[in-house]
Amino acid sequence: MAGSATGHPDLEVQHEVLFGLLKRAARDEVLKAAVVDDSDVPLAIERVLDARGLGEVRSALFAEGKARAAPEGSSVAGSHPRTLYGPPLPPVARRPDQLDLVLRLQAGWAEHIFARLCHISQALGQPYERPLAPGAGGAGGAGADESRAAPVPAAAPALAQGEALHPYDPSELLERICALRHPNASSAYTGVKGAGLLVLELSAPSVAELQAAMPELSNLKERHIGADDELHAWFADEHQRVGERLVAAGDVPELRRYARTGVPTNLRPKVWAALLGVGVTARDAACEAMQYDRLVADISTVALLTDDSVRADVRLALDDEAFFVFAETLEEVLLCLVRDPWISQRAHFSSGAALRGDTTTPYLKGRAPLFKPRVDLAAEGSAFFPPSGLVPFRGLASFACPVCYVCGEPREVYLLTRALWARHWCGLHALSAVRGGLLKILKTFEMLLQEKEPFLVHHLTQLGAHPTELAFDWLVYAFVGFLEVEQVLLLWDRVLGFDSLDVLALAAAAVLAFKRDALLEAVTAEDVADFMQDGSSLKIVPLMQDFLARDGVG
Repeated sequence: MAGSATGHPDLEVQHEVLFGLLKRAARDEVLKAAVVDDSDVPLAIERVLDARGLGEVRSALFAEGKARAAPEGSSVAGSHPRTLYGPPLPPVARRPDQLDLVLRLQAGWAEHIFARLCHISQALGQPYERPLAPGAGGAGGAGADESRAAPVPAAAPALAQGEALHPYDPSELLERICALRHPNASSAYTGVKGAGLLVLELSAPSVAELQAAMPELSNLKERHIGADDELHAWFADEHQRVGERLVAAGDVPELRRYARTGVPTNLRPKVWAALLGVGVTARDAACEAMQYDRLVADISTVALLTDDSVRADVRLALDDEAFFVFAETLEEVLLCLVRDPWISQRAHFSSGAALRGDTTTPYLKGRAPLFKPRVDLAAEGSAFFPPSGLVPFRGLASFACPVCYVCGEPREVYLLTRALWARHWCGLHALSAVRGGLLKILKTFEMLLQEKEPFLVHHLTQLGAHPTELAFDWLVYAFVGFLEVEQVLLLWDRVLGFDSLDVLALAAAAVLAFKRDALLEAVTAEDVADFMQDGSSLKIVPLMQDFLARDGVG
């Protein structure tokens, strides 16, 4: 208002005292509790201006608003068109994924993945796809038709000794998130940073909201598989009978409520399949079996650039003695997972940064849109690399390993793993701020822990061991590798039952809250890492119940 508005010279606010008075009065009125919604604000401002004897200013603001709202080229109440001064009106509120900072984060990540795939292709001298000689099989590219592989350019960088073939490591996602700098954050000017690692101000459920949304976990009187079945054999028997009745009836809403208190081991394949829509009818089951057979056949006829990284990831997973017996199943399942176009059509998020090219070209070129809803992934005349839209990363096998304990046949393992990825796990590797995306999950974890354990958050932050950094691997791998396999499956029961990844954020906050006393005694970040290294003795269901049901601040 310090500048003049053409056509209204007598309304110029020329004195700083008057300007400060007007600004302070408007601020005080807006901050009053009586202003309960947006519709009250204009009336409140009018009252302030009238009470201060600034009725002419109020009239000018009214005329200004009508001039801005009028169609282009029209005039208001006979007034002549005039230039509008000051910043433009704020745009309509956008979805979190449309925020400029999020878009830049996603674009930078897409560039990184694209460059990494190009680097691997040039270093290995292989195109993104290449046919295999008949009878060559899919064994590590041995016997592949080398005449179809692109020669290594003279300037192509070779992979350093021991360098991973994985297009990315999830830790790189954390590095990108830590490097975010929000231009509007006050810390950019004051140097005073908040307790959260994520600089985005995203809405996240509070403890009270989770208590209301998850009454089965917030009520300590509710009995659970994974807690009460070990103490009361009658509860395990009763829960088994209820589950058998619901499976026979095929009542999916009731099965979802049933899964919120845990699923018995022998019923888990059928309950999970029903909740994920796998093999709903005999015809669906036959079609899914044909799809799987076709994908298995494709492994022996076409080699993808990412196949070696998938096999390397399987070898890493086999270092865990709990999974080494599933070597052949894991390799077959994961190679099919990367090839399956069903995922690109149905996944809520596109993980990594799939490449998209014209189907008329011999090899795929160009880049695909990043982290788009499934309706935006399809493009006529285009193909994705990998065909599933899933760029394999270090640790991808973690999402298939626990499913091997649920099902016996590779086809069943694959169908459940595929459905779990498309519905839930894809969001754990998507730099998205909407529900189910990684940024939203991290924000939910931070808000829950800050609300319940503010002293612990402050202590860990001061030591340089931020809680988000501690919990990051648990979240992006859905707790595989940290908890025992049975505890992972019990946790996944609740993810399917509540149909929400907020369960993972709750579990991560509950683990840190449980370790509170030991962590508060830590004096270095190394001490914290030692305390949190092993979670094999944890019982995750009682921890989540205690976190939600416990009143007050820790």
